[in-house]
Parts: sequence; C-alpha cells; structure tokens
Amino acid sequence: MDWPFAAEMGGVLFAGRKQELLHKARGGHFRIEIAAAQPDPNPIAYCLSTVTKDDCGEIDSVFVTPERQRQGIGTELVRRALKWLDQSGAASKRVVVAEGNPAARALYEKLGFLPRTTTMQLPIELWTETASR
Repeated sequence: MDWPFAAEMGGVLFAGRKQELLHKARGGHFRIEIAAAQPDPNPIAYCLSTVTKDDCGEIDSVFVTPERQRQGIGTELVRRALKWLDQSGAASKRVVVAEGNPAARALYEKLGFLPRTTTMQLPIELWTETASR
C-alpha cells in the first residue's frame, strides 16, 4: 500500500526541520547525536531529541542509512537519547511514529513505548472531494 503522505514527508528539508526543533526546544534542551563507522567519517545514523521548557521529552527523529539498518544502531541511539532525556529532567518521554513505518514502531515498542493516541489526517488532494460528500 502506498502511503499518501510519503511525498509530503520527502519534501521536508533539514533547514526547516532544524528551525522547528530549535523553536520547540527554546527554553529547554536540544540534542543531536550523529554516528559514523570509523575510519569513514561519513554519518551513518543520527538521533534528534528535545526537552521542552515544560519538561516534555521527545525523540524527534531517528535515521539509519538503509545499508546499516537492523544492526542495533537505531536501538543504541534511542537508548542513549532516553538516558539523556532522564539526565535533562524530562517528566515524560514520547515519540511520534509515522504510519507505514513498521520497523520504527517495532523498535520503539521493543524499548517499552506504547501507543497512546492515533492522529488521522486527510490528504490535501481529498479536501474538496470529502467536502462535497
């Protein structure tokens, strides 16, 4: 099944995402951990985490290059992020997982995260069609 929001997510540029995360962490904390496999200095994975001024901790983004997936790198990055959230005084910890990403969902569930809510969104191309129903 094609995920209707894939094009939207693929168009997210790091510069815009960076500004969003910096704004979110204003008055709180922001952390980026980047992993590389030595001796190659090129990044193979990263994890972005924030703690808001209200002490809400979130793992905002985790990425592992496709050729390095399923090797425990994402798990280790999330474990380190959870430790950092603890040390930063986060009163809660959450992660938002995009629908259609079962590997990410399995990773977070393995580490103890449980679904709490489901947010449903109507794709833009269906706005006018739905309004006429």
